[in-house]
Amino acid sequence: MAKRKSEWRGTMAGNIIPLLQKQIIFTTMDHQTHVKVPLFLEKSYQSLTIEWGYDPQIVPDIQARKWIAEALPRYFPGELPKVETFLPLINLLTISIAQAENYVGCRHHKAPAQVIYLSEKESSEGFLPCAITAGQWEIQLNLHSVRSDVAVTMRVSGEEMA
Repeated sequence: MAKRKSEWRGTMAGNIIPLLQKQIIFTTMDHQTHVKVPLFLEKSYQSLTIEWGYDPQIVPDIQARKWIAEALPRYFPGELPKVETFLPLINLLTISIAQAENYVGCRHHKAPAQVIYLSEKESSEGFLPCAITAGQWEIQLNLHSVRSDVAVTMRVSGEEMA
């Protein structure tokens, strides 16, 4: 079975150049915000691979119960449903990518570890195929739900032109 483009691994043939490695810790103060990670490419590449993930995906039970209990009265007038109905509570982060002023795409997927592949011929689901040209790129972390401390790791690599 062919791998889905969003799970691209080890299929690049050229020389792979590490371009960025980053770890960021987010807290509940970052809930529902967006964080830009600038990426400047000094030259063009055949393809770009972004490996990223976050941990934990599941909010620890004691924190989850607190957040749920606080939210229930806003959504359920009168008798409140049980907190357990809404467990587990998850942290949800997604990624968007832009090349200079051009939107390349996003994939709002719940997987806590993802590999995104970009090239002129094909790209991962949710992303447009595009030339990987020199210049300013931007990776944006979309912090939809951060209800506990979350560690994000990101590695970006480029495949040199053939």
